[in-house]
Amino acid sequence: MHRLRRYAFLALAVTLLAGFTACRKVHPAAESSETPPAPNKPTSVALAANNAAPFAAPIKETKEDILSVHYEVAALETMNHLKLSRSQIEQVRKLAATTAQKTLPIHAVKSGDEFEKTLRELRDALVDDNEARVEALTLALDDLREKEEVPEFDDVALTAEARKHAPEVLRHLGARQLMAFLGDFSEDFPDPRDKLDEAFDEIRMMEGKEWEALRDETAGQVAWLIAGLDAAAESKIRPRVAALLTRVHAMKDAEFEAKQEELSKQVEEIVGNVGPLDVIRHFTERSLAELLSNPRVAAAAEARLKKLD
Repeated sequence: MHRLRRYAFLALAVTLLAGFTACRKVHPAAESSETPPAPNKPTSVALAANNAAPFAAPIKETKEDILSVHYEVAALETMNHLKLSRSQIEQVRKLAATTAQKTLPIHAVKSGDEFEKTLRELRDALVDDNEARVEALTLALDDLREKEEVPEFDDVALTAEARKHAPEVLRHLGARQLMAFLGDFSEDFPDPRDKLDEAFDEIRMMEGKEWEALRDETAGQVAWLIAGLDAAAESKIRPRVAALLTRVHAMKDAEFEAKQEELSKQVEEIVGNVGPLDVIRHFTERSLAELLSNPRVAAAAEARLKKLD
């Protein structure tokens, strides 16, 4: 019964979401072609081997191209979660010519042979859309992360064109696709109020760079959950959230308990009139914008289309 109620809610949410999407305006493009890197993230630099045209096949696999494999896996995972049809994949591939980053976010990568082998096998399984194989390899990668040092990959920074075109891709998705996509997150679906409540409890127990990392991560995610693809609004919300978390971090237990009402009021002032359906739309559009910004999305789409021939 609980599962039926959850699916009923998702069906209602997706129906309303589709209505909102059909009538909304596309967010204006940002002034620059790429958003600045997140705080404490290495700055992206050009990768000479990746200067090929967006529709080029994956570059030759070497020890150094594990970055390409990682970003292809990320793109394929999103496409497979959404169960994109041939026409939808072709739309993504076409848009990638203008939306995708032209270079890979690159920094020093250190990983073992077993990790790289498993990641490449996962990429191939995703291309084949072999669900059982994908699940097994995903679990294998999780085990390797527990056992050995693995690389930390940068998130894909959204491009202005990806922000502009993500709502267009959303309008071409079906309700069942959205239900399946949202259902993958279930109880882990992010909500800005919940993210702040969780951060309030955790951040006061942390010190040094640990609490600063949590502050920056939470501020970034809460900002786009509230602002959606509006880069200007997101940039205004992020420092407000960071300032609130900084204040909470400095509080002693007694002060924190005494100021619960005041803190709740500040959270509501930041979140504003953004409701649950807005958050669902913002989350989905953000996922699509990340897909369109991915520097290896064209190669990933091309590989999937060949398998559909």
